[in-house]
Amino acid sequence: MTLVLLEQHAAANSPTLDFTAFISGTYDEYMFEIIGLVPVTNAALPLIRMGTGGGPTWDVGANYNWAHKRFLWNGEGVTGNVADTSIALALGLGTAGGLWSFNGSFRLFDPASAIYKQISGKFSDLDTGSTLYTGTECIGAYLSATAVTGIRFLMSAGNISSGTIRAYGISKT
Repeated sequence: MTLVLLEQHAAANSPTLDFTAFISGTYDEYMFEIIGLVPVTNAALPLIRMGTGGGPTWDVGANYNWAHKRFLWNGEGVTGNVADTSIALALGLGTAGGLWSFNGSFRLFDPASAIYKQISGKFSDLDTGSTLYTGTECIGAYLSATAVTGIRFLMSAGNISSGTIRAYGISKT
């Protein structure tokens, strides 16, 4: 597997980080790396939305499903949502004075296809009570057969204080 860096954005009190140049016919699988993402607002959820068309137009309809399995220091939990307006990558990040951050990666499969788009990823983060999640596995789906032309990263409340997100194409050979 060879990764090719296609697009990168760094947050600086940013309302969104929009990836609109990474999709090409060269790749049918993409990896997103999230490094040091910190929300401005305590308990904000890191979200993604899909964009379609030439703008792109960001889909805020109830067209997303997602599920998490969280591994905590004192147990584990499962949660999810259907018919949501975005895919939540984790639940209720804590800011802890900016000392903790959200980190991990996910794959996006076949975004240009005429089938529902799926993601799968693993993350580590701090919850709102300052308890380290040792890991979160996340799966999600965008329930549209329309080709995706962009991905928007945002928080459920407030801006993205800091952090970097990179989009890679995964070579087919």
